[in-house]
Amino acid sequence: MTPLDGCLRSNSDNTGLVFNDYAETPYDRELMPQRLTCCNKIIAGHCVEITARSNPPDWSEDVSYCEAKTRCEALGLQLASYELQTNTEIQEYALTKSKTFSGTGSYFWINTQLGEGGYYRWLPDGQNVTLPVYGGVNPSKKCAVFDASAKDINPVDCKTLYEELALCIGPNTSLKQC
Repeated sequence: MTPLDGCLRSNSDNTGLVFNDYAETPYDRELMPQRLTCCNKIIAGHCVEITARSNPPDWSEDVSYCEAKTRCEALGLQLASYELQTNTEIQEYALTKSKTFSGTGSYFWINTQLGEGGYYRWLPDGQNVTLPVYGGVNPSKKCAVFDASAKDINPVDCKTLYEELALCIGPNTSLKQC
């Protein structure tokens, strides 16, 4: 079972696609969010959206890094990256939104992975993450989630169904405010 793009791969009997996670969550294009035609929140020129499997988000529907990344891409955006670190208004927006979702935490999947030298790096450009790392670096946990309450990142295994929320950003968006 060879990964098709690193996040999607054929299932064990080659009859469909699954996310590259421990649960082999089935991929269904029809269940992905629709591409945005306008943006609900624009901060410093960036379209900022939060996505989950259901609306409103359901705390029991955790997703992996790959599903979070794919959900953002379906919107025409990317998982939050370097812009999150450099813009406190985006961090505050994430915290405010997390408080409006009953039963969810303040954790969001973001686009960072553990690189050589034991540093988390923002993808796709590779800048070092300078946000604090809760509990320190863990070499077995290559991905991380952003904790909007603590303003730090928490190491997580990329294939684990960990959080239900993904923080998506369209840098320098051309989308208009909805």
